[in-house]
Amino acid sequence: MVCAGSGLAPFRGFIQERAAQIGAGRKLARALLFVGCRGKGDTLYDEEFKKWSAMGAVDIRYAFSRETERSEGCKYVQDRLWHDRVEAVELFDEGAKVFVCGSREIGEAVKVTCKKMYSEKAAALGKPKSEEEVEEWFSNLRNARYATDVFA
Repeated sequence: MVCAGSGLAPFRGFIQERAAQIGAGRKLARALLFVGCRGKGDTLYDEEFKKWSAMGAVDIRYAFSRETERSEGCKYVQDRLWHDRVEAVELFDEGAKVFVCGSREIGEAVKVTCKKMYSEKAAALGKPKSEEEVEEWFSNLRNARYATDVFA
């Protein structure tokens, strides 16, 4: 899950449901939540997310645009996704889906980052991909394993 600003709202619901399922004894796959905001003081639902994180419902990765020193040097969510790409790719390879919610700019930046991650992995496996092959791969993900809710 990747979001910024009010894009956090639907993911709060997703994670609340995950926490309820864990509370009922269900074992769930790992979930990463990449959240972009200006600084630590702008984080929303902090106590809930700390509790849910401690339960194992989510692993939260912040990107603070005005306090990058508090977010592994990452300014925006796409920067944090790239920074934590090894874990994100592992989860994706295990069948994870990608959900993006926020501005149109965030949607576009995350798309570019995901394609870059795919290209990097393919090259590391000795199977470099052309731009056309990367575009085809990404097109095949849309609405199956990659969903967006972006707005102006």
